[in-house]
Amino acid sequence: MTNGSGVSRGDRSRNGRLARLRELVPVENAIVGIDLADKKQMVVVTDHDSKVVARRTFRCRAWDLGVALDWAADRAGRAGYAGVTVAREPTGHRWRILGQLGADPGMSFVCVQPAVSSWACKTEDLTTDKTDDQDAVLIARLIGRLRCYLPEPVDEPWGRLRHLGVRREHLLDEHVACVCSPAPADHRCASRPGARSGDACRTTASTRRATATHGTGHPTTTLTGGAA
Repeated sequence: MTNGSGVSRGDRSRNGRLARLRELVPVENAIVGIDLADKKQMVVVTDHDSKVVARRTFRCRAWDLGVALDWAADRAGRAGYAGVTVAREPTGHRWRILGQLGADPGMSFVCVQPAVSSWACKTEDLTTDKTDDQDAVLIARLIGRLRCYLPEPVDEPWGRLRHLGVRREHLLDEHVACVCSPAPADHRCASRPGARSGDACRTTASTRRATATHGTGHPTTTLTGGAA
């Protein structure tokens, strides 16, 4: 089915997304692909065809990569580029540190999904070989193709949303454990975080009927909180 303009709503949405990414990855900028690790960081500067302009290994922590960013910007400037676009995979916590370091010089940052880079690695030579040098160039190559996205800013709403997500996952695990556990109900309720030992399952017990047998042997209904 076609319309008068010849462009569908999905096309317009995709075109808008590509336009926003192109603002972050302009053709005047060099691409800096960084493969983050604990004490060894691989930094590669490439053009939009993934041709390597410069490469260097920095043996430092992620929060010491300010020197690496300055080096990459200097090498890109020598090659005639107006600026740099830094790319990395959003794994662990180091990529957030890198984004904060590059915020002051005004560098643009984008991320590549690990699943995308993993599949791209397999399509390169039909193997699963992974090295720091290959990963850094592969990340830069995906950025040149705009196979990337803009990460959410680290602000108060983002932190609150992350906290709620972690809390929800914890509650789901707790619920599944209660359902699957063979322990008595009172024990499961008492083990909830914040529950006091004397108040275990108070809500459940207040609505439950208990039967007690007196000397006559006849069961009588006993109301919680009152006389039989």
